[in-house]
This record gives sequence, C-alpha cells and structure tokens, in this order.
Amino acid sequence: MKVIFAGGGTGGHLYPAIAMAREILKRDPASKVLFVGTPEGIESRILYREGLELKTIRVRGLKGKKRMEQARALLSLPRALMESFSILRSFQPDAVVGVGGYASGPLVLAAFLSRRRTALQEQNSIPGITNRILGKLVDRIYTAYPESHVYFPKEKISETGNPIREGLGSGNREEAVRHFGLDPDQRTILVLGGSLGAHAINLMVSDMVKTSDWAGIPVQFLHQTGEADYQEVLKAYEVSGVRASVRPYVHEIALAYAAADLAVSRAGAVALSELCVSGVPSLLIPFPYATDEHQKRNADVMAGAGAAEVFLQEDLTSKKLGERIRALLADPVRLGGMREAALAHARPHAAKAVVEDLERLINAS
Repeated sequence: MKVIFAGGGTGGHLYPAIAMAREILKRDPASKVLFVGTPEGIESRILYREGLELKTIRVRGLKGKKRMEQARALLSLPRALMESFSILRSFQPDAVVGVGGYASGPLVLAAFLSRRRTALQEQNSIPGITNRILGKLVDRIYTAYPESHVYFPKEKISETGNPIREGLGSGNREEAVRHFGLDPDQRTILVLGGSLGAHAINLMVSDMVKTSDWAGIPVQFLHQTGEADYQEVLKAYEVSGVRASVRPYVHEIALAYAAADLAVSRAGAVALSELCVSGVPSLLIPFPYATDEHQKRNADVMAGAGAAEVFLQEDLTSKKLGERIRALLADPVRLGGMREAALAHARPHAAKAVVEDLERLINAS
C-alpha cells in the first residue's frame, strides 16, 4: 500500500498522520508512506526525527489574513496544485489522506481530479472551511467527534476517534518522572500549549508559580513552552523556587503524560485524545481565537464527559488557576473521577480502525 498524508503545520494535524503511517508500516513493512507539507510547518522539523519522508509545496493560508496576504495566497494556489500533480505522478499513491493544514487542500484536490482514492481525517468537533468543501469530494471522512457529522455527507463518515502516537497510556509513572529529573514523591503538573507553545498560558503559569503560596504542597511542573517563551518561563521557575522541568518542546510525550497527575492545556483535539488515552485529568484553557471556536467546543465535550474543567482565557487569572490546582490536588476523589472519565472517553485503537478501513477502500477500487 502506498499512501500520501497531506497537511501539517501544527502537531494537531501532523501527529495523527504519523500514527496512521506507523500503523500502515507495522502491518506491512513493504508499504510506503509520504508526507506532503510546507517548509514552514512543524513537519519540516519533526518528520526528519521520525525517519519519515517529506516533500513540500509552496502554499499559503487564507482565513484570518489581511487582504493583501489573501491575494498572495490565492495566487499561490495554481502553483501548489501543479506541484501536487507532480508529486502524485512521481509517487503513484493508492490513496491520499488530508489531515488539515495548508498543504492538505491542493493535494487532496489534485488526487480527486486524478481519480485517486481520497480521505480526510478530521480531528475537531467543528471542521474548518477547507475540510467542509473537500468533504464533498473525498471517498471517506474519519472523524473524532459526532458533533462534526452535520458538516459532512453521512454516507462517507467513519467515526474512529483521533489516531494517537504509539506508547501513550503504557508508561510507568515513577520512571517517567525520574526521566525528567523530577521527584516521584511529588505531584506533577503538566503544562501544554500545543506543539508551538501558548504565550498566554506561559505568562499565566509563570506569574502563578511566582505569586501563589506553594508551601507545604508537594507539587512540581513539567512545562512545554515553545521556543519563544522558553527563557522567560525558565527564569520564572528559578525565581519562584518551585521545582520544574522546562522544555521548549517535549519529544518524549508518552513519558510526559505518564508522569502527569494533572494537566493545564489548550484544547486542541489531538491533545485531548492523548490526555484521555493516558488518563490525565485536565484544566483546559481553549485558544480564544480558534476557527469557529472549535477548541471551546472540544473542551466542552471533555467537560461534559467529566474528564476536564474548562476556563475561558479572558475570565482566568493566575490566582484562580493556582487556587484550582491546589483544590484538585487536595481532592483525590475528584481527581480520580476525572481520570476514570478520561479513560472511558479514550479511543486508543483509532489508527488501526482508520488503516483497516483505508485498506478496504483501496481494495474496493
């Protein structure tokens, strides 16, 4: 089987594709997978480390841009489409799977026009405009939230959950905590802002550790900051005296989840899927400028399941966040209930379900 995964830009788009690619190669090592993204996306850094092949096309985003930038983006589309046709002719895939991000649209459209099998993997409860359009063209749509189904033709939908990275949910807590240089006898708060970090969360947590009273509370932090805020956040922990492992990017994410007793996170769909499989209770702060408020919708699903508490960024202060963390750490019954709810909401075999259906789709050609 030969499959192209088109898209990326952020970890939320890229990591489900990596999970599906790993499943394909595990089932048949003779299979071939190719990723197509952009030079600026996270895929240009991550896939090399993963040992997976990447080709890039030159394409820009449209939504949320100024008029001049939108004009440049529109002008780049014919070139991106031609580059996509060239990649298809060279690689000759059995199927193309769009995972979201700028490169997804041209590749999936070119594959549709070339009469190849096509699919989408929609991570969010509210799909973006590109996937809503492509959903009318592709053969199959793999979803994670039933709330997304109203945007797609019903006969094309397969609700599988979000494919997640290997190894999640199986780590030993003590070993994981020690891996990050932390103390297994203390409770670990994992702070995530997505693959690129979240400036507002970084600032809020930095202020919280400096101004809140942590005396007598056995707590420590594992904080993924992104590159831009790394030094500032690191200094905040040093000034506060609160024990922490601060990293621009956490590559050993399975160990990070295994180490965590509680997470403070944005509400990207894939991060939520990973938190559920790992059984990590969470305090969610949805990105307020996400398209169609999809992070807020994602977070509300988690809160409704009892796996998380949701705080709007504009209503939250560092003081309130610190108070809620301390309250949860002092309430093991509540924390345990959130953990069980997260595990009950998990879909650990999503990658397998997608690949099995994709094989059937290809064989039916």
